[in-house]
Amino acid sequence: MTPADSVPKQNYEVMRWLLLIIPWLWMCNVDNTRHRNDIHVSEPVSEATDDFCISKDEKQLIQLINSYRRKKGLKSVPVSRAMSLVADKHVRELNDEIKDLTHSWVDCQYKSSNPKTYECMWNKPKEIAGYPDRGYECAFGQWGASFSPEDVLKGWQDSKGHNQIIVNKGIWKDSDWKAIGVAIYGNYAVLWLGETKDTSERPPFCD
Repeated sequence: MTPADSVPKQNYEVMRWLLLIIPWLWMCNVDNTRHRNDIHVSEPVSEATDDFCISKDEKQLIQLINSYRRKKGLKSVPVSRAMSLVADKHVRELNDEIKDLTHSWVDCQYKSSNPKTYECMWNKPKEIAGYPDRGYECAFGQWGASFSPEDVLKGWQDSKGHNQIIVNKGIWKDSDWKAIGVAIYGNYAVLWLGETKDTSERPPFCD
C-alpha cells in the first residue's frame, strides 16, 4: 500500500479514505503456537450481547493511547461500544479463522490493490454494531512470544503510518476522532477509530 508520506497531492482526498495503514508486525523465530497467558481474553461477544466488557489489558491500551494523544496536545477519544464490538469480532477472526495480519474479514476480502474491496471493511462498524459512520483500523500481530499493551502501542508509535492515524498527522490531520475501541486476543491486537460520536452506552470494564 502507498505509504502516507508518499501520497501525491492530487490523490489526497482519495487516499484520505483509502489508507488503512499497513499493519506493523513483530515476527519471532520461535513456535507461533506458544501459549500466552499474560493477556486477559474475554468471552466471545456479538452486537446483541448484554454482558460484554473491556478486559484489563484492553482498558490499559486505551488509556495508553489517550495518554499519548494528550501528550501531543490532543484530546482523549471516548470509548465506543460499537468500535469495541467491531474490534473484538475482528481480532477473533484474525486469530481463530484468518490466521494472518490483514484488514480482511471472513466475509470481506480486503486487497490494497482493489478499491472495490475497501467499502465492506469501512462499513463493518455499521454492519456489526449500528455505528452511523465508517471506521478505521490499526492492527498488530506477534507470534511465538507474549506481548503487553505497552508493546502494542510502541509498535504503532514506531510505525509512521500507524502513529499518524493515532495522533492526527499526515492525511489524518483533519480527522476528529470521537470513538475508540480496542481488542486483544491470541496473537493480535486491533484499534478502531471513528469520527462520529457513539451515543450507545459505553461497555463496562471487566472486574
